[in-house]
Amino acid sequence: MKRIITSIVLCTLCIAHIFAQKLEYKQYNEGVYLFRAGAFETKLGDTFEFCLDLLTDLDRKQYFIVARSEQNKVHNFPPDSKLLLKLSDETTLELSSCYHHFYKPKDLSIIPMAWFPISEEQLQSLISTGVTKVRIELLSVNEKDKDKSIISDYQDAEFKKDKLGASLKKMLEAIDKELALLDQQIDNMQRKDASEGF
Repeated sequence: MKRIITSIVLCTLCIAHIFAQKLEYKQYNEGVYLFRAGAFETKLGDTFEFCLDLLTDLDRKQYFIVARSEQNKVHNFPPDSKLLLKLSDETTLELSSCYHHFYKPKDLSIIPMAWFPISEEQLQSLISTGVTKVRIELLSVNEKDKDKSIISDYQDAEFKKDKLGASLKKMLEAIDKELALLDQQIDNMQRKDASEGF
């Protein structure tokens, strides 16, 4: 009986570990930390992944929802592209991108990426309320046009369940866990006064 219970507990812990959200990476440069947790993948016409980034100097925090497009798709994000998030209470949160980048993995493909700043309050509201629909603005190649002209476009996804909000919650928990560990490490590194209690 003990073996069965032990096996069940171990399996549960393994499954929980597999589905726990982890950081994709963390970086430190000139007093600023970058944490990235992700990714939530969804079909918006094409496949998009959403990640959560945090830039912090430990006094101030700035969160970003990062959108990554499927490799080798013929579109990009326009300057100040819009990310519209319809919440479960029928309100709409509109975010504007502040930065765009092409990521080139080793296999020479190109992945367009855009960063959408979001306040901690907006992020908490999004998580607690839930997301039912997403729309992202793009620049796409018009495949119907023989000259392959560039057109302004958007792609939508609707959710019956709040998958994006639930995923962002796990991403935020992973970042918060890493921040708590970092705070603890910094506290442990504080120089102690040698004369205290002498």
